[in-house]
Amino acid sequence: MYEVEIEDIPAVKVATLLHHGDYGDLPFDQLHNWGSRAGHLTPRTRWMALFYSHDKTQPDVDKVSKAGFTIEESVVPEGEIGVETIFGGRYAVLHHVGPYSEMHKAGRWFMDTWLPASNEALIGDLSYDEYLDAGSSVAPEHLRTKVYFPLASQTERWTRGSAIQGSAAQTGGRETMVNPIKREIGAVFLPVRDIEAARAWYCDLLGLEGLPDIEFGHICVIPMTDGSGFVLDSKGFVAQRSGTPAFHFNSDDLSSAFAYMRAKGVTMVGEITDGIFFNFQDPDGNLLMVADVPPAPKG
Repeated sequence: MYEVEIEDIPAVKVATLLHHGDYGDLPFDQLHNWGSRAGHLTPRTRWMALFYSHDKTQPDVDKVSKAGFTIEESVVPEGEIGVETIFGGRYAVLHHVGPYSEMHKAGRWFMDTWLPASNEALIGDLSYDEYLDAGSSVAPEHLRTKVYFPLASQTERWTRGSAIQGSAAQTGGRETMVNPIKREIGAVFLPVRDIEAARAWYCDLLGLEGLPDIEFGHICVIPMTDGSGFVLDSKGFVAQRSGTPAFHFNSDDLSSAFAYMRAKGVTMVGEITDGIFFNFQDPDGNLLMVADVPPAPKG
């Protein structure tokens, strides 16, 4: 019914404007006005829409999307306008010709028919449209759109038990599974309400110059000098209810760290305790800690 090709797609940097609600109301006019005033629109500009759910039963009130267009590397966020990078890699690219109002039929066919028969798997919930005839006088029935769905690589698919193949060893006549899990914490994920606001807040708190990219529309990896990775994630945000800090930042000078955060207007939770830690809250209510403690033992 539709043509689908699997292609290696390069990463692309886009300016975006967040939208909640019906996909037919994406704020392209507002984004176009900003791009025109800022001088970011050129004959090479590509117009896109980013979507963050494949759930066809999702009510309009819960739908999250972004209008976007491609930009140069030097462009920075401004007000409501965000800047992010759509990751590159293997994509299934669906070709649609016809009115934008019928795009949902193509998406449903892809998810219900093409994908189950393809032996492919998607990465996450992101997909994006590219409107090849945006701004032209092409009749609705001839409008061309590419729909990009990111695919897992062969090694990422973990099909038919391949992820643990070869992990079993014969010992004493019985099969023993070798533990594939490392005693390492790769990253700590912190739920946030607004990924762009949280990114700015933590970069300011930690003294970072510049803003790291937002990936998948809801994830931002904050660069750290040591230890586990630190990842902000706004997808499915639920306010923290636990009275236990999610993790702690290290400091060699608690008194100075406490004074520094108080001067920045950070919400402090109590005072320095036992001379080794203090707690604080971020703007989303996450309870965190700063501590001066020895490194955890290794082994």
